[in-house]
Amino acid sequence: MLMEKYIEMPRLNAVWNHPLYQKYYRENEKIEHDREFCCHQITHLLDVARIAYIKNLEAGLDISAIITHRMNIKDYKKGFDALISGQSGKVILNWADL
Repeated sequence: MLMEKYIEMPRLNAVWNHPLYQKYYRENEKIEHDREFCCHQITHLLDVARIAYIKNLEAGLDISAIITHRMNIKDYKKGFDALISGQSGKVILNWADL
């Protein structure tokens, strides 16, 4: 009998349970309702994140030079404003303090 072990993922759970994330996730589900391939469901999003992380580790990439802003998720509007302004590189939103 195959038994799955439960692994706690507090950071992932914080993102998943955040009302703002849920709002946009639900909107995306509606948009992609009739899409045949590659719907951007949570499994797809996690797979892409894992692959990107592995590729970065394998390549020894250091992206710290392109990170221009770090802020709490509560300040997400400032983060999007920075992106829209064209005066930013990578904007990191920290979900850990929820």
